Amino acid sequence: MAKGPKPRPAIERFWTKVQKTEGCWLWTGGTDEGYGALSTTLEPDCGRRERAHRFAYKRLVGPIPDGLYVCHTCDNRRCVNPDHLFLGSHLANIEDKLQKERHCRGSSHGMSKLSEDDVIEIRRLYSTGDFLQREIAEKYGVCKQTISAIVRGQTWRHLKEGND
Repeated sequence: MAKGPKPRPAIERFWTKVQKTEGCWLWTGGTDEGYGALSTTLEPDCGRRERAHRFAYKRLVGPIPDGLYVCHTCDNRRCVNPDHLFLGSHLANIEDKLQKERHCRGSSHGMSKLSEDDVIEIRRLYSTGDFLQREIAEKYGVCKQTISAIVRGQTWRHLKEGND
């Protein structure tokens, strides 16, 4: 059986992928949905790919209790600086995202077929009473339910104009 070099522990491989700056410590290795990721297959307790910020938190701060997330104060998914990491529930993480307006909405959402201008015009057209929701939906290439949700203010709520 051929023997190659002994694989290095994950913590050693981790540090070779960290670029420290004055603020964030940037992960330079592979990513998973924008978050740094590394293989921990040699670790006795892991044996899988793990997000780098979670790995950093466990090794540099302490254990992560079940059900908690490791969140970023800096909002940089590639940051592994323990001073920028904190524990929070899923709800707290969502509230933090909403408060900082980091969530995708409107035309910045990858699945959006409409722009902010389209939505304002849709609301204007519907408010005239001259167009049915079905007609507006055909004009914009969306379903009637999408138009209904827009004119009722269920979606695109961040647009104040035309939502009176």
